[in-house]
Amino acid sequence: MDGLSTVYSHPTRNGVLVEVGDTAVGQRIARSGNSGLTGGVPHLHFHLEECGSCVTLPVTFRNTTPNPVGLQHGIAYPAEPFG
Repeated sequence: MDGLSTVYSHPTRNGVLVEVGDTAVGQRIARSGNSGLTGGVPHLHFHLEECGSCVTLPVTFRNTTPNPVGLQHGIAYPAEPFG
């Protein structure tokens, strides 16, 4: 373990495709959905944190422009086609 944890929120019912502790590189991990308070818009929240700190760390996906503070609040980041 590297002391990091990822959190994904609002998957569809039965839409989580991995188990706690799995390593998933380049694999589908969940299907976005409307669980929780989503305003009726399917989407997926993601953040990376140091285990136990609840402090979100900056992260950049390969289909976004690198940013030293990570992903920006209020901006939609479309998923890449899986394949």
